[in-house]
Amino acid sequence: MDVDTFKKQDTDYFNRGLRLVDIQMITDDNVQAIWHPGTGAQHWHYNLELDEFKNLDKQMFDNGFRLLNMVAGPDQPCWGAWRPGTGAQHPRHFMDWNTFKQQDLDFFNQGLRVHDFDAMGPAL
Repeated sequence: MDVDTFKKQDTDYFNRGLRLVDIQMITDDNVQAIWHPGTGAQHWHYNLELDEFKNLDKQMFDNGFRLLNMVAGPDQPCWGAWRPGTGAQHPRHFMDWNTFKQQDLDFFNQGLRVHDFDAMGPAL
């Protein structure tokens, strides 16, 4: 669906007690989302520059929200969705496969698990 349709659908679902659990904003004309029953706030923002996204993510984190899903790219607008949460989060951008594997192992050894990731570019 396009962004305007998504906004209306999200408002309707939010008012019926559903919350975003996954969102993919491919373009302004191609938004895909999944909602599940839930409570509490949710926030999503799109069409941000990477620096704007990083600043917003820090503000959301400081206000008790954790990043649910994101797209951040050097040549595309960034977007993210946040829900109430606690604890650490460690979003990473633009890693090669070997760096990802090493960071995943480091975080795994600290008791952290990958929640969501997209592999873009050449097949891994």
